[in-house]
Amino acid sequence: MASQYPILNIEAAPGDPPRAVEQLNGDLLVPAAARTLIAQALLLAEDALPDGRTEELARLAHVRCLLGVVRIDTARQTLLANLGKIRPV
Repeated sequence: MASQYPILNIEAAPGDPPRAVEQLNGDLLVPAAARTLIAQALLLAEDALPDGRTEELARLAHVRCLLGVVRIDTARQTLLANLGKIRPV
């Protein structure tokens, strides 16, 4: 039988700063407003690490995977946006 844990709500009064709340089972509830900041911080931290820090890069990639943060290849997106599609001959 699976263990059941109560789910707590995050309720903020107007003017309160966004705050994360840890659930009784250890899960962390993060306000939606903080998600973009966390994603940006992860990507910036990954970019700032030197090439020799493979263990730290692997950990950051794992955290990105857990949080569903996708790194977008902007060079490839730019290339694809500038390509024209033609019909086959």
